[in-house]
Amino acid sequence: MSEESWERVQSLLKEKLNKPSYETWIRQLQFRSFKNGELTLIAWNDFSVTWLRKNYSKLIQATAEEIYGEPLTLKIEVSKEGMMILSDPSHLDWSKEGTQKRLEKQRLKEKQIRQKIRRYLYAALIIIGAILVILRR
Repeated sequence: MSEESWERVQSLLKEKLNKPSYETWIRQLQFRSFKNGELTLIAWNDFSVTWLRKNYSKLIQATAEEIYGEPLTLKIEVSKEGMMILSDPSHLDWSKEGTQKRLEKQRLKEKQIRQKIRRYLYAALIIIGAILVILRR
């Protein structure tokens, strides 16, 4: 099984699940490896791993078995903190400049996420303030 094969499994899961469930839980999964009948996938954090194991592991395993016609074991792991998730890093530019570009891109993405969180918190404070004003009347 390769990353391309995992994409076929994801495609079939997309058909079996509603869009929000697929987008939230399955799309974020990344292929790590398939060795000795064990499919290893990577999720973003511990919560995702726990939720996926509890709610979707049987469906993911059955779908993968359906595509490959053989029994397999499913393993879902959390990504290592701060590391890029790559199933085939051989295509990356590992020079100092290439590494620097990837780090800058990752920092920009993190900055954008922080800005978005700040906007949501600001909006929540405005809403809470408006509710308090209404309740005082």
